[in-house]
Amino acid sequence: MFKYKFIFIINAIVYLSLPLFAMFPGIVSSILGIPFFEGVRLDNFRSLMLVVAPLGIMYVMAVIYEKLTFLDLTIVYRLLWVGPVLMINWLSGHIETSLAFCMAFADVLIPLGVLAIIDNNQIKRLKEYFKQKHIQTSQKVLFFESIIGGIAILVGTIAMMFSSAHGYVTSFVVSIFAIYYFCLLWFSFNKTTLESVIGITFLRLVVLGIILFNSMSEIFAIKVFTSIWIFGNFSYLFSALWETAQEKISIKKWFVLFGISLCFSSTIWYFLFYLFTFENLPALAWNVYRQDLMISAFLVLFGILSESLDNKASKHVSIISWLLPFSSIWFTSSTKLLVHLKVGTPFHPSWAAKELAPVWGGSIITDINFSMATLFLTAISTTYVALVVLRYLSYKNWLVFSWHGIAIILVSSLWMIVSSSGLPAPTESMNAMTIAPFFPVDPIQAVSIHVYDIFIGILMIAIGLTLNKRIGTVNLVIYIAPAIFWISSVYPKILAHI
Repeated sequence: MFKYKFIFIINAIVYLSLPLFAMFPGIVSSILGIPFFEGVRLDNFRSLMLVVAPLGIMYVMAVIYEKLTFLDLTIVYRLLWVGPVLMINWLSGHIETSLAFCMAFADVLIPLGVLAIIDNNQIKRLKEYFKQKHIQTSQKVLFFESIIGGIAILVGTIAMMFSSAHGYVTSFVVSIFAIYYFCLLWFSFNKTTLESVIGITFLRLVVLGIILFNSMSEIFAIKVFTSIWIFGNFSYLFSALWETAQEKISIKKWFVLFGISLCFSSTIWYFLFYLFTFENLPALAWNVYRQDLMISAFLVLFGILSESLDNKASKHVSIISWLLPFSSIWFTSSTKLLVHLKVGTPFHPSWAAKELAPVWGGSIITDINFSMATLFLTAISTTYVALVVLRYLSYKNWLVFSWHGIAIILVSSLWMIVSSSGLPAPTESMNAMTIAPFFPVDPIQAVSIHVYDIFIGILMIAIGLTLNKRIGTVNLVIYIAPAIFWISSVYPKILAHI
Protein backbone atom coordinates (compact mmCIF):
# COMPACT_ATOMS: atom_id res chain seq x y z
CA MET A 1 0.00 0.00 0.00
CA PHE A 2 3.02 2.27 0.49
CA LYS A 3 3.68 2.23 -3.26
CA TYR A 4 0.06 3.22 -3.91
CA LYS A 5 0.34 6.21 -1.58
CA PHE A 6 3.76 7.12 -2.95
CA ILE A 7 2.35 7.42 -6.47
CA PHE A 8 -0.22 9.93 -5.23
CA ILE A 9 2.38 11.89 -3.29
CA ILE A 10 4.21 12.34 -6.58
CA ASN A 11 0.89 13.32 -8.19
CA ALA A 12 0.33 15.87 -5.45
CA ILE A 13 3.72 17.43 -6.04
CA VAL A 14 3.02 17.63 -9.79
CA TYR A 15 -0.41 19.24 -9.31
CA LEU A 16 0.85 21.73 -6.74
CA SER A 17 3.66 22.78 -9.11
CA LEU A 18 1.27 23.55 -11.99
CA PRO A 19 0.81 27.24 -11.00
CA LEU A 20 4.53 27.66 -11.73
CA PHE A 21 3.91 26.55 -15.32
CA ALA A 22 1.03 29.02 -15.46
CA MET A 23 3.44 31.78 -14.42
CA PHE A 24 6.19 30.61 -16.80
CA PRO A 25 4.41 28.96 -19.76
CA GLY A 26 7.55 29.21 -21.88
CA ILE A 27 8.95 26.23 -19.98
CA VAL A 28 6.21 23.95 -21.33
CA SER A 29 6.59 25.32 -24.86
CA SER A 30 10.34 24.69 -24.82
CA ILE A 31 10.12 21.19 -23.36
CA LEU A 32 7.31 19.98 -25.64
CA GLY A 33 8.51 21.83 -28.71
CA ILE A 34 5.20 23.61 -29.35
CA PRO A 35 4.61 27.26 -30.30
CA PHE A 36 4.79 29.73 -27.43
CA PHE A 37 1.46 30.50 -25.76
CA GLU A 38 0.00 33.87 -26.68
CA GLY A 39 -3.35 35.69 -26.45
CA VAL A 40 -6.41 33.53 -25.85
CA ARG A 41 -4.31 30.39 -26.11
CA LEU A 42 -2.13 31.63 -23.23
CA ASP A 43 -5.22 32.41 -21.10
CA ASN A 44 -6.59 28.96 -21.80
CA PHE A 45 -3.34 27.25 -20.85
CA ARG A 46 -3.06 29.20 -17.61
CA SER A 47 -6.66 28.36 -16.77
CA LEU A 48 -5.95 24.67 -17.29
CA MET A 49 -2.90 24.75 -15.02
CA LEU A 50 -4.67 26.64 -12.25
CA VAL A 51 -7.96 24.72 -12.29
CA VAL A 52 -6.42 21.36 -11.38
CA ALA A 53 -3.85 22.66 -8.88
CA PRO A 54 -6.13 22.38 -5.78
CA LEU A 55 -6.36 18.65 -6.42
CA GLY A 56 -2.79 18.44 -5.11
CA ILE A 57 -3.95 19.66 -1.68
CA MET A 58 -6.65 16.97 -1.58
CA TYR A 59 -4.14 14.27 -2.54
CA VAL A 60 -1.87 15.33 0.32
CA MET A 61 -4.74 15.22 2.84
CA ALA A 62 -6.00 11.87 1.52
CA VAL A 63 -2.54 10.31 1.88
CA ILE A 64 -2.02 11.76 5.38
CA TYR A 65 -5.41 10.54 6.65
CA GLU A 66 -5.19 7.29 4.62
CA LYS A 67 -8.41 7.85 2.68
CA LEU A 68 -7.73 5.25 0.00
CA THR A 69 -11.26 5.39 -1.42
CA PHE A 70 -10.74 9.04 -2.29
CA LEU A 71 -7.59 8.14 -4.22
CA ASP A 72 -9.51 5.30 -5.87
CA LEU A 73 -12.27 7.66 -7.00
CA THR A 74 -9.80 10.06 -8.61
CA ILE A 75 -8.40 7.18 -10.66
CA VAL A 76 -11.90 6.38 -11.90
CA TYR A 77 -12.40 10.07 -12.73
CA ARG A 78 -9.14 10.31 -14.66
CA LEU A 79 -9.78 7.18 -16.68
CA LEU A 80 -13.50 7.51 -17.41
CA TRP A 81 -13.85 11.30 -17.59
CA VAL A 82 -10.55 13.04 -18.37
CA GLY A 83 -9.35 10.39 -20.81
CA PRO A 84 -12.32 10.51 -23.23
CA VAL A 85 -12.56 14.33 -23.18
CA LEU A 86 -8.83 14.66 -23.79
CA MET A 87 -9.04 12.16 -26.65
CA ILE A 88 -11.90 14.08 -28.33
CA ASN A 89 -10.01 17.38 -28.04
CA TRP A 90 -6.85 15.83 -29.50
CA LEU A 91 -8.69 14.14 -32.39
CA SER A 92 -10.45 17.44 -33.13
CA GLY A 93 -7.09 19.19 -33.37
CA HIS A 94 -7.69 21.55 -30.46
CA ILE A 95 -4.73 20.29 -28.40
CA GLU A 96 -1.23 19.76 -29.79
CA THR A 97 -0.11 16.13 -29.93
CA SER A 98 2.87 16.58 -27.58
CA LEU A 99 0.78 18.44 -24.99
CA ALA A 100 -2.04 15.89 -25.30
CA PHE A 101 0.45 13.03 -24.82
CA CYS A 102 1.88 14.73 -21.75
CA MET A 103 -1.58 15.08 -20.22
CA ALA A 104 -2.51 11.52 -21.19
CA PHE A 105 0.66 10.20 -19.55
CA ALA A 106 -0.20 11.92 -16.25
CA ASP A 107 -3.96 11.35 -16.22
CA VAL A 108 -4.41 8.06 -18.10
CA LEU A 109 -1.22 6.01 -18.43
CA ILE A 110 -0.09 6.42 -14.81
CA PRO A 111 -3.51 5.37 -13.42
CA LEU A 112 -3.51 2.39 -15.80
CA GLY A 113 -0.05 1.46 -14.56
CA VAL A 114 -1.23 1.68 -10.97
CA LEU A 115 -4.13 -0.66 -11.77
CA ALA A 116 -1.90 -3.14 -13.63
CA ILE A 117 1.11 -3.25 -11.32
CA ILE A 118 0.48 -1.81 -7.83
CA ASP A 119 -3.18 -2.18 -6.82
CA ASN A 120 -6.31 -3.22 -8.68
CA ASN A 121 -8.79 -3.29 -5.79
CA GLN A 122 -10.22 0.19 -6.41
CA ILE A 123 -13.65 -0.94 -7.63
CA LYS A 124 -14.03 -3.37 -4.71
CA ARG A 125 -13.18 -0.69 -2.15
CA LEU A 126 -15.45 1.89 -3.79
CA LYS A 127 -18.39 -0.55 -3.88
CA GLU A 128 -18.05 -1.10 -0.14
CA TYR A 129 -17.62 2.62 0.48
CA PHE A 130 -20.71 3.63 -1.51
CA LYS A 131 -22.88 1.09 0.32
CA GLN A 132 -22.97 3.47 3.29
CA LYS A 133 -26.19 5.35 4.01
CA HIS A 134 -26.60 9.11 3.95
CA ILE A 135 -27.86 9.62 7.50
CA GLN A 136 -27.37 13.37 7.98
CA THR A 137 -29.23 16.04 6.01
CA SER A 138 -25.92 17.72 5.19
CA GLN A 139 -24.71 14.48 3.62
CA LYS A 140 -27.85 14.27 1.48
CA VAL A 141 -27.44 17.92 0.42
CA LEU A 142 -23.83 17.29 -0.57
CA PHE A 143 -24.77 14.14 -2.50
CA PHE A 144 -27.57 15.92 -4.35
CA GLU A 145 -25.24 18.80 -5.26
CA SER A 146 -22.59 16.40 -6.57
CA ILE A 147 -25.13 14.78 -8.92
CA ILE A 148 -26.64 18.07 -10.16
CA GLY A 149 -23.21 19.69 -10.55
CA GLY A 150 -21.78 16.69 -12.37
CA ILE A 151 -24.67 16.68 -14.84
CA ALA A 152 -24.27 20.45 -15.39
CA ILE A 153 -20.56 20.05 -16.13
CA LEU A 154 -21.24 17.15 -18.51
CA VAL A 155 -23.85 19.17 -20.42
CA GLY A 156 -21.57 22.23 -20.48
CA THR A 157 -18.64 20.18 -21.75
CA ILE A 158 -20.64 18.63 -24.58
CA ALA A 159 -22.13 22.02 -25.53
CA MET A 160 -18.69 23.64 -25.63
CA MET A 161 -17.27 20.86 -27.78
CA PHE A 162 -19.67 21.86 -30.54
CA SER A 163 -19.29 25.59 -29.93
CA SER A 164 -17.64 27.78 -32.55
CA ALA A 165 -15.60 29.41 -29.77
CA HIS A 166 -13.78 26.17 -29.01
CA GLY A 167 -10.54 25.93 -27.04
CA TYR A 168 -9.03 24.61 -23.84
CA VAL A 169 -11.38 26.63 -21.64
CA THR A 170 -14.56 26.01 -23.55
CA SER A 171 -14.35 22.24 -23.44
CA PHE A 172 -11.44 20.54 -21.74
CA VAL A 173 -11.07 22.98 -18.85
CA VAL A 174 -14.83 23.04 -18.30
CA SER A 175 -14.76 19.25 -18.02
CA ILE A 176 -11.95 19.41 -15.43
CA PHE A 177 -14.33 21.00 -12.91
CA ALA A 178 -16.09 17.66 -12.64
CA ILE A 179 -13.30 16.47 -10.33
CA TYR A 180 -14.63 18.75 -7.61
CA TYR A 181 -18.06 17.17 -7.81
CA PHE A 182 -16.42 13.74 -7.63
CA CYS A 183 -14.78 15.03 -4.43
CA LEU A 184 -18.12 16.20 -3.03
CA LEU A 185 -19.62 12.81 -3.92
CA TRP A 186 -16.91 11.15 -1.85
CA PHE A 187 -17.36 13.60 1.05
CA SER A 188 -21.12 12.98 1.09
CA PHE A 189 -20.50 9.45 2.39
CA ASN A 190 -18.54 10.78 5.37
CA LYS A 191 -20.17 11.98 8.56
CA THR A 192 -20.28 15.78 8.72
CA THR A 193 -17.84 17.12 11.30
CA LEU A 194 -16.32 20.51 12.02
CA GLU A 195 -13.17 19.38 10.20
CA SER A 196 -15.10 18.35 7.07
CA VAL A 197 -17.06 21.62 7.07
CA ILE A 198 -13.83 23.63 7.26
CA GLY A 199 -12.12 21.47 4.64
CA ILE A 200 -14.97 21.62 2.11
CA THR A 201 -15.41 25.36 2.62
CA PHE A 202 -11.68 25.93 2.15
CA LEU A 203 -11.76 23.89 -1.09
CA ARG A 204 -14.71 25.91 -2.37
CA LEU A 205 -13.02 29.23 -1.59
CA VAL A 206 -9.82 28.18 -3.35
CA VAL A 207 -11.72 27.09 -6.48
CA LEU A 208 -13.81 30.28 -6.45
CA GLY A 209 -10.68 32.38 -6.12
CA ILE A 210 -9.15 30.70 -9.16
CA ILE A 211 -12.31 31.31 -11.19
CA LEU A 212 -12.92 34.93 -10.16
CA PHE A 213 -9.37 36.04 -10.92
CA ASN A 214 -9.28 34.34 -14.27
CA SER A 215 -10.62 35.12 -17.74
CA MET A 216 -12.71 31.94 -17.76
CA SER A 217 -15.17 33.57 -15.33
CA GLU A 218 -16.90 35.10 -18.39
CA ILE A 219 -17.84 31.73 -19.88
CA PHE A 220 -21.49 30.84 -19.30
CA ALA A 221 -20.78 27.21 -18.35
CA ILE A 222 -18.34 28.43 -15.70
CA LYS A 223 -20.91 30.94 -14.42
CA VAL A 224 -23.38 28.09 -13.98
CA PHE A 225 -20.74 26.04 -12.18
CA THR A 226 -19.92 29.00 -9.92
CA SER A 227 -23.59 29.54 -9.07
CA ILE A 228 -24.13 25.88 -8.18
CA TRP A 229 -20.85 25.87 -6.25
CA ILE A 230 -21.82 28.91 -4.13
CA PHE A 231 -25.40 27.78 -3.55
CA GLY A 232 -24.18 24.29 -2.70
CA ASN A 233 -21.87 25.64 -0.02
CA PHE A 234 -24.69 27.76 1.42
CA SER A 235 -26.98 24.71 1.56
CA TYR A 236 -24.30 22.52 3.10
CA LEU A 237 -23.28 25.04 5.77
CA PHE A 238 -26.90 25.74 6.66
CA SER A 239 -27.65 22.02 6.98
CA ALA A 240 -24.59 21.50 9.19
CA LEU A 241 -25.70 24.41 11.39
CA TRP A 242 -29.24 23.00 11.57
CA GLU A 243 -27.94 19.57 12.60
CA THR A 244 -25.85 21.13 15.37
CA ALA A 245 -28.86 23.15 16.57
CA GLN A 246 -31.00 19.98 16.60
CA GLU A 247 -28.56 18.45 19.07
CA LYS A 248 -28.04 21.51 21.27
CA ILE A 249 -31.32 23.45 21.50
CA SER A 250 -35.07 23.01 21.17
CA ILE A 251 -36.95 23.66 17.93
CA LYS A 252 -38.65 26.66 19.55
CA LYS A 253 -35.34 28.25 20.50
CA TRP A 254 -33.93 27.47 17.01
CA PHE A 255 -36.76 29.37 15.30
CA VAL A 256 -36.61 32.27 17.75
CA LEU A 257 -32.84 32.66 17.50
CA PHE A 258 -32.88 32.31 13.73
CA GLY A 259 -35.64 34.91 13.37
CA ILE A 260 -33.80 37.35 15.63
CA SER A 261 -30.53 36.75 13.75
CA LEU A 262 -32.24 37.38 10.40
CA CYS A 263 -33.78 40.58 11.74
CA PHE A 264 -30.45 41.75 13.15
CA SER A 265 -28.45 41.00 9.99
CA SER A 266 -31.05 42.68 7.79
CA THR A 267 -31.03 45.75 10.04
CA ILE A 268 -27.24 45.93 9.81
CA TRP A 269 -27.49 45.62 6.00
CA TYR A 270 -30.08 48.39 5.78
CA PHE A 271 -28.18 50.89 7.91
CA LEU A 272 -24.83 50.09 6.30
CA PHE A 273 -26.53 50.68 2.96
CA TYR A 274 -27.85 53.94 4.37
CA LEU A 275 -24.39 54.92 5.63
CA PHE A 276 -22.42 54.13 2.48
CA THR A 277 -24.91 55.58 0.00
CA PHE A 278 -24.69 58.92 1.79
CA GLU A 279 -28.36 58.77 2.79
CA ASN A 280 -29.38 58.44 -0.88
CA LEU A 281 -30.86 55.01 -0.24
CA PRO A 282 -32.53 53.13 -3.13
CA ALA A 283 -36.27 53.02 -2.56
CA LEU A 284 -36.17 49.25 -2.95
CA ALA A 285 -33.96 48.90 0.13
CA TRP A 286 -36.81 49.87 2.46
CA ASN A 287 -39.22 47.46 0.70
CA VAL A 288 -36.75 44.62 1.17
CA TYR A 289 -35.99 45.57 4.78
CA ARG A 290 -39.70 45.71 5.66
CA GLN A 291 -40.20 42.32 4.04
CA ASP A 292 -37.27 40.87 6.04
CA LEU A 293 -38.77 42.12 9.31
CA MET A 294 -42.08 40.41 8.55
CA ILE A 295 -40.33 37.14 7.68
CA SER A 296 -38.29 37.38 10.89
CA ALA A 297 -41.43 37.94 12.95
CA PHE A 298 -43.12 34.95 11.27
CA LEU A 299 -40.14 32.71 12.12
CA VAL A 300 -40.16 33.75 15.77
CA LEU A 301 -43.91 33.36 16.16
CA PHE A 302 -44.01 29.97 14.46
CA GLY A 303 -41.25 28.77 16.77
CA ILE A 304 -43.36 29.70 19.78
CA LEU A 305 -46.54 28.40 18.16
CA SER A 306 -44.94 25.02 17.37
CA GLU A 307 -45.18 24.07 21.05
CA SER A 308 -48.97 24.43 20.88
CA LEU A 309 -49.39 22.05 17.95
CA ASP A 310 -50.67 18.52 18.38
CA ASN A 311 -47.96 15.88 18.94
CA LYS A 312 -48.96 14.29 15.63
CA ALA A 313 -47.37 17.29 13.91
CA SER A 314 -43.89 16.57 15.29
CA LYS A 315 -42.57 15.09 12.03
CA HIS A 316 -43.92 18.04 10.04
CA VAL A 317 -42.41 20.51 12.50
CA SER A 318 -39.04 18.78 12.17
CA ILE A 319 -39.16 19.17 8.37
CA ILE A 320 -40.28 22.80 8.69
CA SER A 321 -37.44 23.53 11.11
CA TRP A 322 -35.06 23.00 8.17
CA LEU A 323 -37.24 24.13 5.26
CA LEU A 324 -38.61 27.46 6.55
CA PRO A 325 -35.33 29.01 7.84
CA PHE A 326 -33.47 27.73 4.77
CA SER A 327 -35.94 29.23 2.31
CA SER A 328 -36.14 32.44 4.39
CA ILE A 329 -32.42 33.13 4.29
CA TRP A 330 -32.26 32.16 0.61
CA PHE A 331 -35.16 34.45 -0.31
CA THR A 332 -34.01 37.44 1.75
CA SER A 333 -30.46 37.15 0.41
CA SER A 334 -31.78 36.97 -3.15
CA THR A 335 -33.90 40.11 -2.75
CA LYS A 336 -30.88 41.98 -1.40
CA LEU A 337 -28.91 40.79 -4.42
CA LEU A 338 -31.56 42.30 -6.70
CA VAL A 339 -31.19 45.63 -4.89
CA HIS A 340 -27.42 45.64 -5.31
CA LEU A 341 -27.63 44.64 -8.97
CA LYS A 342 -30.34 47.28 -9.53
CA VAL A 343 -32.59 44.77 -11.25
CA GLY A 344 -36.09 43.43 -10.63
CA THR A 345 -38.31 40.39 -10.84
CA PRO A 346 -41.80 39.70 -12.23
CA PHE A 347 -42.66 38.20 -8.82
CA HIS A 348 -42.73 41.79 -7.53
CA PRO A 349 -44.73 43.64 -10.23
CA SER A 350 -45.16 46.67 -7.97
CA TRP A 351 -41.43 47.40 -8.29
CA ALA A 352 -41.73 47.94 -12.04
CA ALA A 353 -45.05 49.77 -11.59
CA LYS A 354 -43.36 52.23 -9.23
CA GLU A 355 -40.35 52.41 -11.60
CA LEU A 356 -38.08 51.18 -8.83
CA ALA A 357 -36.56 48.41 -10.94
CA PRO A 358 -36.93 46.69 -14.33
CA VAL A 359 -39.20 43.67 -14.63
CA TRP A 360 -36.41 41.09 -15.02
CA GLY A 361 -33.05 40.38 -13.41
CA GLY A 362 -30.84 40.94 -16.46
CA SER A 363 -29.38 37.42 -16.53
CA ILE A 364 -30.67 33.85 -16.69
CA ILE A 365 -28.88 32.88 -13.48
CA THR A 366 -30.33 35.81 -11.50
CA ASP A 367 -33.84 35.12 -12.78
CA ILE A 368 -33.70 31.39 -12.05
CA ASN A 369 -32.21 31.96 -8.60
CA PHE A 370 -34.99 34.31 -7.55
CA SER A 371 -37.68 32.11 -9.11
CA MET A 372 -36.44 29.14 -7.11
CA ALA A 373 -36.05 31.18 -3.91
CA THR A 374 -39.60 32.50 -4.27
CA LEU A 375 -40.93 29.02 -5.01
CA PHE A 376 -39.30 27.61 -1.89
CA LEU A 377 -40.46 30.35 0.48
CA THR A 378 -43.94 31.24 -0.76
CA ALA A 379 -45.27 28.24 -2.67
CA ILE A 380 -43.67 25.52 -0.54
CA SER A 381 -42.49 26.64 2.90
CA THR A 382 -45.12 29.12 4.08
CA THR A 383 -47.94 27.13 2.45
CA TYR A 384 -46.72 23.97 4.18
CA VAL A 385 -46.49 25.83 7.50
CA ALA A 386 -49.99 27.23 7.10
CA LEU A 387 -51.54 23.84 6.28
CA VAL A 388 -49.78 22.16 9.21
CA VAL A 389 -50.89 24.88 11.64
CA LEU A 390 -54.48 24.85 10.37
CA ARG A 391 -54.56 21.06 10.68
CA TYR A 392 -52.83 20.57 14.04
CA LEU A 393 -53.42 23.77 16.04
CA SER A 394 -56.19 23.49 18.60
CA TYR A 395 -59.15 25.64 17.57
CA LYS A 396 -60.07 26.75 21.08
CA ASN A 397 -59.29 29.43 23.66
CA TRP A 398 -57.17 32.35 22.52
CA LEU A 399 -55.32 30.17 19.98
CA VAL A 400 -58.32 30.77 17.72
CA PHE A 401 -56.66 34.14 16.99
CA SER A 402 -53.44 32.42 15.90
CA TRP A 403 -55.39 29.98 13.72
CA HIS A 404 -57.17 32.80 11.89
CA GLY A 405 -53.95 34.83 11.62
CA ILE A 406 -52.27 32.00 9.71
CA ALA A 407 -55.38 31.56 7.56
CA ILE A 408 -55.45 35.26 6.62
CA ILE A 409 -51.77 35.13 5.54
CA LEU A 410 -52.38 32.00 3.44
CA VAL A 411 -55.46 33.42 1.71
CA SER A 412 -53.67 36.72 1.05
CA SER A 413 -50.73 34.91 -0.54
CA LEU A 414 -53.03 32.96 -2.85
CA TRP A 415 -54.92 36.17 -3.70
CA MET A 416 -51.64 37.85 -4.72
CA ILE A 417 -51.03 35.07 -7.24
CA VAL A 418 -54.44 35.33 -8.92
CA SER A 419 -54.62 39.13 -8.73
CA SER A 420 -51.10 40.53 -9.02
CA SER A 421 -48.08 38.42 -9.92
CA GLY A 422 -49.68 35.46 -11.66
CA LEU A 423 -47.21 32.64 -12.30
CA PRO A 424 -44.16 34.22 -13.98
CA ALA A 425 -41.84 32.21 -16.20
CA PRO A 426 -38.46 31.40 -14.58
CA THR A 427 -36.48 33.50 -17.10
CA GLU A 428 -37.09 36.42 -19.45
CA SER A 429 -36.36 34.23 -22.48
CA MET A 430 -39.29 32.01 -21.44
CA ASN A 431 -41.65 34.92 -20.83
CA ALA A 432 -44.20 33.46 -23.25
CA MET A 433 -44.87 30.74 -20.65
CA THR A 434 -45.95 33.29 -18.02
CA ILE A 435 -49.47 32.75 -16.69
CA ALA A 436 -51.02 36.18 -16.16
CA PRO A 437 -53.13 36.90 -13.05
CA PHE A 438 -56.70 35.70 -13.53
CA PHE A 439 -58.32 38.75 -11.89
CA PRO A 440 -55.68 41.49 -12.25
CA VAL A 441 -55.68 44.58 -10.07
CA ASP A 442 -53.25 47.45 -9.75
CA PRO A 443 -50.00 45.85 -8.46
CA ILE A 444 -49.21 48.84 -6.21
CA GLN A 445 -52.62 48.61 -4.57
CA ALA A 446 -52.31 44.81 -4.32
CA VAL A 447 -49.00 44.90 -2.47
CA SER A 448 -50.37 47.46 0.01
CA ILE A 449 -53.29 45.15 0.77
CA HIS A 450 -50.97 42.15 1.06
CA VAL A 451 -48.63 43.93 3.50
CA TYR A 452 -51.64 44.88 5.62
CA ASP A 453 -52.83 41.24 5.59
CA ILE A 454 -49.44 39.97 6.72
CA PHE A 455 -49.35 42.61 9.47
CA ILE A 456 -52.76 41.70 10.88
CA GLY A 457 -52.01 37.99 10.45
CA ILE A 458 -48.80 38.33 12.49
CA LEU A 459 -50.65 40.50 15.03
CA MET A 460 -53.38 37.86 15.46
CA ILE A 461 -50.81 35.07 15.91
CA ALA A 462 -49.07 37.17 18.56
CA ILE A 463 -52.35 37.97 20.34
CA GLY A 464 -53.29 34.30 20.50
CA LEU A 465 -49.89 33.28 21.87
CA THR A 466 -49.78 36.13 24.38
CA LEU A 467 -53.25 35.70 25.86
CA ASN A 468 -53.50 31.90 25.73
CA LYS A 469 -53.33 30.34 29.23
CA ARG A 470 -52.75 33.80 30.75
CA ILE A 471 -56.27 35.12 30.97
CA GLY A 472 -59.63 33.45 30.75
CA THR A 473 -61.37 33.07 27.41
CA VAL A 474 -64.03 35.59 26.49
CA ASN A 475 -66.21 33.73 23.98
CA LEU A 476 -67.70 36.87 22.49
CA VAL A 477 -64.23 38.25 21.74
CA ILE A 478 -62.70 35.09 20.24
CA TYR A 479 -65.57 34.87 17.74
CA ILE A 480 -66.27 38.51 16.91
CA ALA A 481 -62.69 39.84 16.80
CA PRO A 482 -61.46 37.35 14.14
CA ALA A 483 -64.55 38.15 12.06
CA ILE A 484 -63.68 41.86 12.24
CA PHE A 485 -60.11 41.10 11.14
CA TRP A 486 -61.39 38.99 8.23
CA ILE A 487 -63.70 41.79 7.11
CA SER A 488 -60.82 44.29 7.26
CA SER A 489 -58.81 41.89 5.08
CA VAL A 490 -61.48 40.97 2.52
CA TYR A 491 -63.11 44.39 2.07
CA PRO A 492 -60.06 46.13 0.47
CA LYS A 493 -59.76 43.21 -1.96
CA ILE A 494 -63.38 43.62 -3.03
CA LEU A 495 -62.81 47.34 -3.59
CA ALA A 496 -59.67 46.61 -5.60
CA HIS A 497 -61.61 44.41 -8.01
CA ILE A 498 -64.57 46.78 -8.42
